[in-house]
Amino acid sequence: MITPGPYKYFSYIILICIFLSVFTGCDKYTSYKVLTFFFTGVPHPDRVDSLPEERAGLSGEEILRKRKEDITIVSYTHGPYGAQQCFQCHSTSQTATFRSSAENKGKSVIKTDQNVSGRLVMPVKELCIDCHSVKSVNSAFSRGLWIHGPVSEGICITCHSPHASTYPYMLKKGTSREICTLCHAQGLILDTEDHRKNEDCTSCHNPHLGKTRFLLKKDFDEGLLN
Repeated sequence: MITPGPYKYFSYIILICIFLSVFTGCDKYTSYKVLTFFFTGVPHPDRVDSLPEERAGLSGEEILRKRKEDITIVSYTHGPYGAQQCFQCHSTSQTATFRSSAENKGKSVIKTDQNVSGRLVMPVKELCIDCHSVKSVNSAFSRGLWIHGPVSEGICITCHSPHASTYPYMLKKGTSREICTLCHAQGLILDTEDHRKNEDCTSCHNPHLGKTRFLLKKDFDEGLLN
């Protein structure tokens, strides 16, 4: 005697599902009840399948990697990274990397990968200002300006992705408000009258430099610096 295989019963189930769907209509809630009768793990029709990547805590670079196959995505890249000049920031071989230093214009300076995390050509605290010298502590002091804490410590990657991002200026979040509240607690800052308008922080504040410790644009606009 030949016993029916598992595929035969599976076919019966499929036929029953088709029969019920035809006679119970196409309402998504009815379909959900029918499917959950036969199967486990059926998602509820009102459930959101996935949160937006930026809400899931992914950085700009991680979003880019996740959407790598989507050629329509808009991305912003750091100049050296986009030009594939990785040697501007990284030691690309065991030999020393030659590059110009902002403090020694016109001189070739040997940078080695010794004692530098991530095979960088110099410590990260010095790396960004080697090109973006206008935002260095020395430049700020020479102009009589205040400098934002993370900038003064050279930890630009707190707010910016060093390679690429889905957001302008390679920011790690979509708005300056999202970025600033990572450090500036909402309960202390955003409860004040001037901050209840839900505007981006950079509409009033400079992100790097300012005339006073509040870095207000009305006092000084860092975008005008050369």
